[in-house]
Amino acid sequence: MAIDSRSPPLFLGVDSGGTKTRAICATVGTEGRLCIQGIGVGGPGNPLSSGIDAATNAIAAATRQALDDARVETTLPQRGVFAVAGAAHEASRQELTDRLNSLGLADHCEVVPDYTPLFATAEPDLPAAAIVIGTGSVVFVRDATGNIFRSGGWGYLLGDEASGYAIGKAAVQVTLRAHEHGLPMGEVGHLVLTQLGCPRPDDLLKTIYAAADSRRLLASLAKGIFQLEPNDAAAAQIIAEAGEEFSQTVERALQTAGIGEAELRVEFTGSVALASESFRQRILQPLKTHWNIGAKPLLLRDPAEACLHMAAAIA
Repeated sequence: MAIDSRSPPLFLGVDSGGTKTRAICATVGTEGRLCIQGIGVGGPGNPLSSGIDAATNAIAAATRQALDDARVETTLPQRGVFAVAGAAHEASRQELTDRLNSLGLADHCEVVPDYTPLFATAEPDLPAAAIVIGTGSVVFVRDATGNIFRSGGWGYLLGDEASGYAIGKAAVQVTLRAHEHGLPMGEVGHLVLTQLGCPRPDDLLKTIYAAADSRRLLASLAKGIFQLEPNDAAAAQIIAEAGEEFSQTVERALQTAGIGEAELRVEFTGSVALASESFRQRILQPLKTHWNIGAKPLLLRDPAEACLHMAAAIA
């Protein structure tokens, strides 16, 4: 059914990162429930890594797709909240805000740093940690007074510990080492060869280095490694080492933020962070000896939906 001026107000939530952009258009029903009208997807929208022009185009494309899906004809969304990676600096955030407002995507567009929706559900007077692990990885820590600290997020050449890329890379390394030493491929090796379409381990190097986006290609292996984890020692070791390494990344952020004995709320988001409870516990367990990890960690499955709630609450 087409949206017109007689319909309930529309709101827009957009999550834009270094890999993709996701936009949701919705109305708000009774008891604050979202009634999703349209969804759109686009390419990378990080203005730092992609450039301001490409980021604007990706965000606009995903938003227009969501509006088309909702069959918006005359009435634009009342407000849109755009959580954008690489928009932590006020100057770049303002430039992107001005560009999006000039495109007429909503009556009012607000660009916020990508960590903003991650803390939207946490109690404002408690310190909180938002752990983001997908194709890449980063952790944000908010202290009790609202200051934000970060650790990681350096990209795959310099960091991205425990990310989908890092897990996929480790799986390929396990496969190549087994091949070098004449050992059986094992389940991890068979997964790597099958998923990457390589008949032999010798074909891996050409396939990976010739790929248009080798980072995303390697990250695509992570889902299969998590599926093997419960019953395969090599997969379990990859996941365990990744979790323990990222625990150190979180620890550095907590130390920098000066988080003391106060209860700490933890939230996870990103495809890798959400893939396995045992993986999340590998990250949290070492931290519990020094910090008061509070209630069961929150799992944020769709930051764009969190942006929608923010847009509706502000309006």
